[in-house]
Amino acid sequence: MIYPESFEKKIGFERIIWQVKDLCVSDLGIAKAEQIKFSNAFNKIQQQLELTDEFQKLLQFGKQFPSQDYYDLIPELKRIQTEGTYIEIEKMGELRLSYLAICEIILYFTEEQEIYPQLYKLSQSVNTIPEINTAINRILDDKGMVKDNQ
Repeated sequence: MIYPESFEKKIGFERIIWQVKDLCVSDLGIAKAEQIKFSNAFNKIQQQLELTDEFQKLLQFGKQFPSQDYYDLIPELKRIQTEGTYIEIEKMGELRLSYLAICEIILYFTEEQEIYPQLYKLSQSVNTIPEINTAINRILDDKGMVKDNQ
């Protein structure tokens, strides 16, 4: 427990969260920033600082990082859990692009694991399912249009 309870407000922690949210490139990033809570746990703070330091180095000195095609597909994925529903073609294209971006990020950190060990470790916790991309590629062409399977 942090004492006093108003500590976060007194140090302007909410302002920091707003600044972080302003720098986010996606709605998912904004939602994640809103979940940030003040912590006084040394190990957690140290890990977060290491991740931040590595990503800051990546942005300043690293090779080009995959920074496109981040789509918030959570509402669509929740919607299609209902039996009888299907994913919209546009959303399927976004799913493919997001999946490929995730795979590129994992590959990036795999290739650069000696430089960014904490980010590599974090990326290894992400599970990819190649069958998703295979299934999408059976339906959509390279331009995101439904294939004409004669």
